[in-house]
Amino acid sequence: MTEHPTSIPTIPASVVELDGADVPPGFSLIRFADLPRPTAFAFDEQGQMYVTSQDGNVYRLTDENEDGRAEPRTIFASGFTVPLGIAVHRPSGEIYVSHQGVISSLQDADHDGRADGEKILVGNL
Repeated sequence: MTEHPTSIPTIPASVVELDGADVPPGFSLIRFADLPRPTAFAFDEQGQMYVTSQDGNVYRLTDENEDGRAEPRTIFASGFTVPLGIAVHRPSGEIYVSHQGVISSLQDADHDGRADGEKILVGNL
């Protein structure tokens, strides 16, 4: 009977792009995008990421060349006070943003990557 050497799986080296972070062997933590203090994120049906930020903007991020990095980073909407939550209504593509006691709906009807306007759904929360 011939013995075959037992193969030991190779664990790839970890990549950690956040100072002080500790990840288990074989896992990595890479920076998808540089944003000022992000607070929440959601994805639409095309895989675009929408991110609220403490700077009052909603960013739209895409990974066009599939390298694990967002490019380009565009401002989808701006002028929000403390935007803390975001959701995408997948059938319609509407983006819902919660900000300082308000829930707003944003749409990109002309598909240029920027919100065409804001509709307040709920106020005075």
